[in-house]
Amino acid sequence: MYLILAIPAGNTNMGGSAEPTVIRIRNLMEGIHGKDWQKYLDIYVFGVGAKMNEEEINKLVSKKSSEKHFYKLRDDTKLTSLFKMIIDESNSVDLCGLSWDRDGDDSTTSKRQEYPWVVTISVLVGNEHSSCMGALVTPRFVLTAAHCFRDKQIDMIKVKVFDQEDMTLEQKPIIHPDYDVFKKKDKGVSEFYDYDVALLKLSSDVQRSKYIRPICIPCTISSIRASGLHTSTTCKAQEEFLLNQNSVPARFMSEWKGQMYEKDVQIKLKEKRESCIKDAEEAEGIKNYKEAVTKNFLCTGGTEDKVEDIACKGDSGGALYLKNLKRRIQVGVISWGVKDLCMGNIPKPLSTATTRDYHINLFRMQKFLKEHLGEKKNETNYEPLKFVD
Repeated sequence: MYLILAIPAGNTNMGGSAEPTVIRIRNLMEGIHGKDWQKYLDIYVFGVGAKMNEEEINKLVSKKSSEKHFYKLRDDTKLTSLFKMIIDESNSVDLCGLSWDRDGDDSTTSKRQEYPWVVTISVLVGNEHSSCMGALVTPRFVLTAAHCFRDKQIDMIKVKVFDQEDMTLEQKPIIHPDYDVFKKKDKGVSEFYDYDVALLKLSSDVQRSKYIRPICIPCTISSIRASGLHTSTTCKAQEEFLLNQNSVPARFMSEWKGQMYEKDVQIKLKEKRESCIKDAEEAEGIKNYKEAVTKNFLCTGGTEDKVEDIACKGDSGGALYLKNLKRRIQVGVISWGVKDLCMGNIPKPLSTATTRDYHINLFRMQKFLKEHLGEKKNETNYEPLKFVD
């Protein structure tokens, strides 16, 4: 399928007639596809403004029964919503990390298109309830934080994916084998969150749509393509491409009183990393930041670049992601923070100079992710991801 979009600026456009070019394109398509060439070509024209030569435009657009290819607009403010109406997403729901802007529509359904990978996880222990966030990374698996499931049984976990019924799990949460919260208690770290990642295997695939689709995760063919890189790109090269500055803009989603908010942060790398991780000693129970914050963590928060948003308790397990045009690539899992400033009626509390959040770097978790999400020798009952080395 070939798609051509043309947006002429009325009669003031001095670029000449497009008809000769369109004729050459049609002849080329006929040479490739024969008499059925029209099935493979769609030419749309969006006329913007009051003055336009409709007769000339009608010579350009595709002519197909029950389909409209010529649209007249007063101005360009409604182009995004018009594209959404025209485009059939049935063939693109398997694209990871695809996100639509809501174009001024504040309805819950429209907002959901901005973060279709987000799931909420409820854990019940007796009469006590706790919650975490998670990210759909395939139609069958949710990636989240391991600390959400300490000493908890499988029948006490509920996974909510937008408007679908609560999802059940096929097995217990898959915790990273190196996660051990008390491993460094004798080294001045009361709770140690290295390798704080877990996978939840759902009992069945989610029904993918523009409201429910996985986010991209590093070192997969799908995320390499979403990064705009060649499929021969290595995992290390993708990391160097995405995390290549002292400060890298990133986002994560936060839920407050039933509403979702996108929070803005800066990942501190290279020369800025040391001062960021050093503030871990501001947290209760940590005497030595070098023991608490390993190379497996990404650090955000503070005020040196700008006053950043911070994570709240229920944000644990959510995706720390980068925006690449319309695609979202998860680079971290929200793990822990120095201070809890999420009190009162403020949905997006701001960081202080030493308020830092720490996230598990997914580029450092490849062995674990490949083992459970990648292709296996034995047949699986789920769609695997294709990883790069």
